[in-house]
Amino acid sequence: MWVKTYKKTFKNINKTDIWHIWTDINNWPTWHGDLDYCKFEGEFKVGNHFFLKPKAVRPVKIVLTEVKKEQSFTDYTNSLVQKCMIHTL
Repeated sequence: MWVKTYKKTFKNINKTDIWHIWTDINNWPTWHGDLDYCKFEGEFKVGNHFFLKPKAVRPVKIVLTEVKKEQSFTDYTNSLVQKCMIHTL
C-alpha cells in the first residue's frame, strides 16, 4: 500500500465558500480542467455517490464515506485501483 499526500494553503479565503465549491460536485469540471463531467444527485451525505469522468478515461463511481459539514469529507472508489481520498479544510 502506498500513500500520497497533497496540501495546498490559501490565504484570505473563506472556508464556507470552499465548502460550497467542494459540495457542488456537478460543477467540478468548471474549475478542475481534467474532468469531462461529474454527476451527483441528492444530498451531500455519507452513503451517497457520484460519477466522475476524467478526460480520456472511463467514468468512476465515488462513494462518500464520511462527511463533517464545513470541515472535511472522505470518498472512496474501487475502480482499477482502490482509492480513499480525504479532503480537509
